[in-house]
Order: sequence, then structure tokens, then C-alpha cells
Amino acid sequence: MKKQIFLLLVLTVLFSSLASAASNFYIESKVVNNEVFLEESALFEITINNFYAIDDIYSLSTVSSDWIVSTGGIPVTVEADQKKTYEVQLKPGSDLQIGVYNVEIKFKSARTGEIERKIFNVQIKSFDPIFGTYRPSVVLGVDIADQVDPRINVPVEIFLRNRNRLDIGVDIASAKVIVDGNLFYKEYMVPLGPLDEKRDELLFTLDEFQEPGIYPLSVKLEILNVTISEVNKNYEIIGFSTVSIDRTPSSVFFKKTETIVLENIGNTEKTKEIQFKLPFYKKFFTSTEPKAEYVKSEEEKYLLWEVTLQPQETAELVIVQNYRLPLVILFFFVILIVMYYLTRSPLIVLKEAFIEGSTKDGVSELKVRLFIKNRSRKNIRGAKLIDRLSSMLDLKKEKHLGTLHPSKITVSDKKGTVLKWDLENLEPFEERIVTYEVISKLKIIGSIKLPKAKINFPNKGRERTTFSNDTLV
Repeated sequence: MKKQIFLLLVLTVLFSSLASAASNFYIESKVVNNEVFLEESALFEITINNFYAIDDIYSLSTVSSDWIVSTGGIPVTVEADQKKTYEVQLKPGSDLQIGVYNVEIKFKSARTGEIERKIFNVQIKSFDPIFGTYRPSVVLGVDIADQVDPRINVPVEIFLRNRNRLDIGVDIASAKVIVDGNLFYKEYMVPLGPLDEKRDELLFTLDEFQEPGIYPLSVKLEILNVTISEVNKNYEIIGFSTVSIDRTPSSVFFKKTETIVLENIGNTEKTKEIQFKLPFYKKFFTSTEPKAEYVKSEEEKYLLWEVTLQPQETAELVIVQNYRLPLVILFFFVILIVMYYLTRSPLIVLKEAFIEGSTKDGVSELKVRLFIKNRSRKNIRGAKLIDRLSSMLDLKKEKHLGTLHPSKITVSDKKGTVLKWDLENLEPFEERIVTYEVISKLKIIGSIKLPKAKINFPNKGRERTTFSNDTLV
């Protein structure tokens, strides 16, 4: 018996080799899935060896019209002296019964017209071990936008098509659709009649500040806790950012404050430039928090901040214009001026001297002039003008002593000569000039400093004295 089997195998190999040698191509096959329900397709892998010297195209067909053979629309092309593998589907016709079938497929060369035949074994199953009837076969389609704005409701469209005669929801339990978008989730039941189609649109609400990025979407169709179909996709949450600006000005006693609040109403980082117009002279009275850059352009001058905000982050800018210090300084300056005018002497005395005569040995004669002015709006009575000559000077009496003569002249060895003039009445803003000449007892070489003149006068119930300036000749 063993010898007969061995002989049979040898003959089979021999005949196959002879057939291969006689043909320009050879077919190899591999089973992927040959146990199917009536509405399903058996799947095989075929490898075509092209022994011909040129490229060839092969057509596939079944001998029986009860079967439909397909390569998924892909043309079966094999290059010269090469081999190539394709997937072949065998779909049973609707009139076939449960059982095992040997399906013959013809492979025909477009170049030579040669035909190779191959037998494929297919079993049509009667009942599903879980469902007890046709195994559900449902096409699942899912549609979602590639880019999603989280501020708007996200539509997800679900398409279902029942591909066999099974009444889902009557013959077996309804199908459960599970939508898991990572950021949203929903489960719902749906019945499907024989060869029925359904389309559902689901709307999902997201967190409007959801971080941008790529997120997965998984949609499953389950019946009796068995996954019948599944679709996986990705969608992108787009980034957006809008910076709101709220300005709040306030002013209290020459101090202006403006608070600027920025808020990033978005889901991505945003950098915003804020400008605040500020003339140059106001810069010295302005402070900011945080510190701003002062920009000078041809058109205008302004403070500039570059603020970077994270999603939903806020920032506060404070501009303070404080005019209190210059106002206080101005106030005290005015007070000082007022105090000066209130307390200053109403009479002023100015003294000047000129050289009247001189020789090569030095100065011998001087002319002295005194200016008296009442700079108040009141009459001043009883004023006494007093001037003093040093001991090295004598009053010159030969010449006219000016417009006003001294009322008293006192000569002392220690104090020198003292001159007094009585000014009975000085009207408001009146000016007087007193002039006299002096002779030097010694020749003066270089400069000489004359004593200050003074004027005594009654003022607000007491006597007041005003001195002249220093005089250097």
C-alpha cells in the first residue's frame, strides 16, 4: 500500500513538472480564509510565475456562474521572468446552499492565450456559533472634519449598511454603536433591517479652550459584545487666540492711573504689543509696572510692551502719571515769592563810585553816587540815609554836593567821616540820587573797598535798616 502511495506522488510531481515545462506560466495558491457565510467572500493569495521572456497580463474567470472572482480591481500584471502575488476573492452566489465547493478558476495569458486551471476549496458555513444564524455583516462609515474648532459643536456622521438578510434588532439584538473621540464619548443602540441603510449625525460639545493637537477617533459596531466593524480616524483641534483688552482710567488729585488688563481668550500662546501714547515732557512724570520701552518714531512717541500670554492667562499693565511733586515744588516756589514780596525791604539802596582824578602815582579823587528807591505802594516818611568814609578819605567840600546835601556830617578818628541825609517823604516808586566827592589822603594804588551805605526808616511800628551793596573801586 505504501509503495502505491509513493508511486502516485512521484507520478503527480512528474506530471506537474512536465506541465510546467510546457507552459509559459505557473500558478501557486495559499488559503487565507475559505470558510465563509453566504454573504461573505473567500480569500486566497495567488502567486503567478511568468516564465515568458516579456511582461504578461493575466485574466481570471470561473467556470461556474455561481461564483464571482475578483482581484479588487487590480490588473494582474507580471514582468518577464518574475513572479508576483495577488489577493483573489471568491464570492458565492445567492442561490448556493450550505456545503463545500471546489471552485475552478481559469488563468489566461494575454500574450500567448495559454490557460492554466486551478481548483480552490470553499466551504459555505450554515450557522454562526455565536449568532446562530447569518453572521452580521455591516458596512460602517464615519465622517468627521479633518480640522475641528473647539468653540463650535463637532459633527460626527455615522453610516451603516446591512449587507445580508439578517434583521438586526429582530432576529438578534440591536447593534451598539460606540463613538470614542478621546475628548467625547457616546454609545447608542440602532436596529438594522435586511439590506437596510442608516445615517446618523451626532453633535459633540468640546471644552472651547481645549489644547490644539491631533486626537484619535474610534467608532465600533458591536452586536452581542462582538465587534462587527470598526473605523479609526484622526482629527485635529485647531489653535486660536484672541487677546481682550480692558482699560480702566482713574484720577485723584493730579495723579492719573490707567490699568490695562489683557486676557488670552484662546487655546494657544499669544504675543500682543500694547502701545500707550506719551509726549516726551510727560515721560518724566510717568512710571509703569511692568517697565515699558519708550519708543520715538517720526510720527509719535509712545510706551511699548510686548506681552506673551498662555491660554486663558491674564496680565496687568499699570501706567501712573504723577504731577503732585512738580505741583508741590511750584506751590512752595509761589509761597517763597509771596513771602519774599511780603518780607522784602520797601527801600533799596545802590552804591557806586567812579574815579574822578588820578596821577601816575595813584588815585586821588572819587565820585560816589547813592540810588534810593521806594519800591512799595506806600509813602515812607522819616527815612535817614547814612554813609561812611574810611579814615583815609575826606569829603570834598569845594564843589556842589549834588541834589541833596547831608543833614549832618560827623568826623571821627576811629570811624572816619559819617554822612547823614534826612529823607522826609518818599512817595511810592520814587527814586532819589545822592552824589558826593571824596579826596584820598594818600595815593591809592590798586583797588579800594568802600563801606556799605544804609538807610533807616520806620516800618510797621519799628525801625528797619536796609544796606547797600559792596562797592569796589
